[in-house]
Amino acid sequence: MYNKQVYLYAEYKINNIIKRQLIPSNILSDLVYENGMTSVTIKKCIKDDDKYIDCTSISETYSIGVPITAEEYFEWYEKSDPRINKDEGTYQSLKEMGNRHKYIIFPNKEIGFQYYSQTINPKNDKTLILIEDNSIIKGNNYWYIKLIKDNQVSYEKTLLGDKKYRGQKCDSYSFVLVCEYEMNNEKRKTILLEEEKKYFPDNYNYSELDSIIDGAKTLVSHEYKFEGFSGVSPLYKYNTEDSASVFNRHNDKIDGQNVITITGSGDAILDLFMNGANKIISFDSNELTKYWAELKFIAAKYLSYDDFLKLINIFDQELYNNISQYLTKNTKKFWDEIILFSNTINTDLNSDSSLLFYKSSIFSSNCTYKNPVGYCNKDNYSRMQESLKNKSIDDIQFITCDIYDLPNKVDLRNYSYAYFSNVLDFICGVDKYVINQDKLEEFKQFIQTQIIPSMRENSNIDLCYLSSSWHMGLDDSQYESIYKRDDGFIREDLYNKDYILSYQSELKKKKTVK
Repeated sequence: MYNKQVYLYAEYKINNIIKRQLIPSNILSDLVYENGMTSVTIKKCIKDDDKYIDCTSISETYSIGVPITAEEYFEWYEKSDPRINKDEGTYQSLKEMGNRHKYIIFPNKEIGFQYYSQTINPKNDKTLILIEDNSIIKGNNYWYIKLIKDNQVSYEKTLLGDKKYRGQKCDSYSFVLVCEYEMNNEKRKTILLEEEKKYFPDNYNYSELDSIIDGAKTLVSHEYKFEGFSGVSPLYKYNTEDSASVFNRHNDKIDGQNVITITGSGDAILDLFMNGANKIISFDSNELTKYWAELKFIAAKYLSYDDFLKLINIFDQELYNNISQYLTKNTKKFWDEIILFSNTINTDLNSDSSLLFYKSSIFSSNCTYKNPVGYCNKDNYSRMQESLKNKSIDDIQFITCDIYDLPNKVDLRNYSYAYFSNVLDFICGVDKYVINQDKLEEFKQFIQTQIIPSMRENSNIDLCYLSSSWHMGLDDSQYESIYKRDDGFIREDLYNKDYILSYQSELKKKKTVK
């Protein structure tokens, strides 16, 4: 980046022709008066290769003339016409009004009466420098943060006061206003303004939420290469499995109960509440899922069906603003900063240039929209909203953790149903086109020795959603060789398409009785 002199220029009309006048001194009163000029809009520009780059952030409009007091006005008025009758009612009224406001005398000696407008008294003895229309190129201004470490300087696009510098290791930083423009098929950047340099305090408190927000911004800007599903990674917009059918099938195990689910896209939460769930523990290793799930919950609670889809599908910012007041403080802060950041870098959250949401492959397949038994089916949406009337975000406990840490992170004693999505698939290696028998056995032991004893007596767990398309020809019958009916496990056909591998306490109980 480089610096260039910033100039003022005035834009005005004479005989309906737009004219632009350069003010090299940057002193407003050095404007040169042209006959017929009544007002001007003051803008900013830089010069580059005989072109003027409009770098205006905020323009201001001024009247031409000098404000004078009522006393000065009437003194001039009386001198200019000695025939004035000072006892005339109009004269007295004007004088009384003039005691409260200012008059403006224009260069052509016409007098205007104005209340609050700004005015300029232009010069007549300066050289007029006009800018031709084809010499103006429009630039766009953005704030960057300038980071200095070990005498090395780096720049990163941000928002003024956005605190994008949080946690970055450097000696000092400052915010710089940069004009970006294109000239001769080349993209250029020029620094217009640099704030005072600031230094990091030694005890700077870099919060967990700050870290999550900054991580999400790297997804939006397509700068982050993620691995796996832990930490900060892209979000599922909708479920990629038919969990709604699972919950509909096992409604008797959900209705009126406290339940546990993977957070994922947040769809499971809405479908579970629609199926009568009382309270929900929602866990995920992805730090971002709870912010998306909460936004979805609030949107489903307060928006119409069409507006809900509009917000979720295209992230309509006006709809977001309408419901953001209902979000918890941290979730509102998260989305406020992400939206501001995406606007700053001109990146739509749904565009291919953003990694915030999965866009292609199996990760974007949609098993929610128009699902005949799911909340997002238009016929079911009102029923789902009815189930949320007496629910608040406090009825959901969001936990960020790996499934193996779940029993240590939260008290499961009052929970009697759990849905673990297809976590088991990833644990045993289906995503790598293998099925690791040892991992299958390890997970079974975890369920039997830690999850089941931690939950209420006679609990039920849907362990894994088995999809023929997801298993890509791998023999998922290996699951059944380890997860046996005698131990309480069963593989159920899910409406003649996919399957669900479950632990059902009733099966285990029958075996115990025998």
